[in-house]
Amino acid sequence: MNIGEAARASGISAKMIRHYEAIGLIAAGRGANHYRVYAQADVAELRFIRHARDLGFPLQDVKRLLDLWRNRARASAEVKRLALDHVAALEAKAQSLSAMAESLRHLADHCHGDARPDCPILEELAGAFSSQVGSLGGSENATKQAFSSQVGSLGGSENATKQAFSSQVGSLGGSENATKQAFSSQVGSLGGSENATKQAFSSQVGSLGGPENATKRNGKEKCHG
Repeated sequence: MNIGEAARASGISAKMIRHYEAIGLIAAGRGANHYRVYAQADVAELRFIRHARDLGFPLQDVKRLLDLWRNRARASAEVKRLALDHVAALEAKAQSLSAMAESLRHLADHCHGDARPDCPILEELAGAFSSQVGSLGGSENATKQAFSSQVGSLGGSENATKQAFSSQVGSLGGSENATKQAFSSQVGSLGGSENATKQAFSSQVGSLGGPENATKRNGKEKCHG
């Protein structure tokens, strides 16, 4: 039979059959016209591959299982080992997926789901910013100084923006949500300068995940400039 007939008989697309041949998983014969020719044994192997893939076996394990199936002198102990290893991998993946589902369910339970913009789901997805700001603690002064030095070129909005931001950040105590909200609310009215301000602030806050002294030194260097 040709590749189209083999695809229908095995339940695997012609494209995937060619792929399996390309990676050496199966080998089809060639007719006088150089077209692929498949026997019933080839279709049986293709069905074997499909069933193994349906169970989630990776291709390297499928190849090993296929070799064992072809080998009548095989030891069933190796087949069992491959199967149990795959069971362990599936169980670990299931636990990981369950943990992700539980995290999303927790976030969804705390989202009002109404017309208000506040959303803990989006805040969690923005965790890259939170992880950088989260270690502020005693470094809020350095953060305010770094922000102030960068926002200095914003024109008429400079003093109001720096003062508003400073007053909001002054009571941080490590609260990154308060920092983000304060920064977003104050920068939101800067007009055309908004993106430049956010980028400048992000570049300064980007290194806050390190030690406190390094953060303070960074802020001082920017202020002295």
